[in-house]
Amino acid sequence: MLSRVVRAASGPFVRGSGVRWLQYGHDMHKEMMTDTSKVSISEYDENGFVVNDVNMRGSIALFPTIAMMWKPNTMDEVTQASLSIFTVANPAIEILVLGCGSRISKRLDPTLVDYLKNHGIVVEYLDSFNACATFNILNAEDRKVAAAILVNEPNYIYAYIYHLEKPKAAVKRVHEEIDEQVQEEHVEIKKAKASSAEKLDDGSIAFDLSAKKQLTVRKWKNAVLVDIREYYDAGGVRKPGKKGISLTKEQYKKVETLVEDVDAAIIAMDDGVTGVYLNETLDNDDENSVAFAISPKRRITIRKFKGKMLVDIREFYDSDGSMKPGNKGISLTKEQWRVVVDKADEIAEAMASV
Repeated sequence: MLSRVVRAASGPFVRGSGVRWLQYGHDMHKEMMTDTSKVSISEYDENGFVVNDVNMRGSIALFPTIAMMWKPNTMDEVTQASLSIFTVANPAIEILVLGCGSRISKRLDPTLVDYLKNHGIVVEYLDSFNACATFNILNAEDRKVAAAILVNEPNYIYAYIYHLEKPKAAVKRVHEEIDEQVQEEHVEIKKAKASSAEKLDDGSIAFDLSAKKQLTVRKWKNAVLVDIREYYDAGGVRKPGKKGISLTKEQYKKVETLVEDVDAAIIAMDDGVTGVYLNETLDNDDENSVAFAISPKRRITIRKFKGKMLVDIREFYDSDGSMKPGNKGISLTKEQWRVVVDKADEIAEAMASV
């Protein structure tokens, strides 16, 4: 089953206790490795926060069991790239608590609000003090919550947020309002995203990735194949084009194991940092891309082309000892890749039933 997880090299991960050091260029970062402890903020000042007894100097991104440094220092620096980390969390996030500093002087651009909304995420604006308390409370209640909290301006009053203590009245108000807001907006989001698989006349099962791209599960000579292909309109009839690739069941399952790393590469490249990956990366002629092996001659590569992030699944060939990309393959946008990930359960059912 495809799964999603947040990984990036923008700063330390915090998971309970147990420290090991990672080297990224000339920077040293701490990674905390215990999965059982929830993230909680105990205090903060104008320079940063104390999260699970670890000092984190700067803005932070928080998830139920993971904390990391976050690049923006002001609301003006918050971009789609910096928010993208919250769209690939597993389990999926429904509430993003946004700590705006010592006061709420500016809100997100409407396009960024729509971007998060399209991923099923509701934004709640608070000053950083109340954002800390609100995240602690919601996380303690096992809510699907994340937080992006900016550091305060210098000389702002030093504040302590003892987790699970009774929050201020403002936090109570937010807590009561969030349920209603989430329910209203998620009804609309689920309707927009709802699309079922289509069973074709030949017995194969198709999933639309976009208006012109489709993932199809089919059987050929008793072998289950997963086709990802571009289609074109031929007089009202949808026909497969030349751009595409057929993955064997084993190759598709390998793609499943690489989802975390693909998501990590997308985030890292968007933020301009070095990614941390579970699987070994391949040598690549393009230094601005990250590649992983699906099979000896097939790769999944994350790269930028004309400013657009692409996930390329392609067959390679040997040219004098160097692996070169062939014609068999398909490039997916981030959004199309996300459909593949989100449809994982349905694709697995299709593979079992064709």
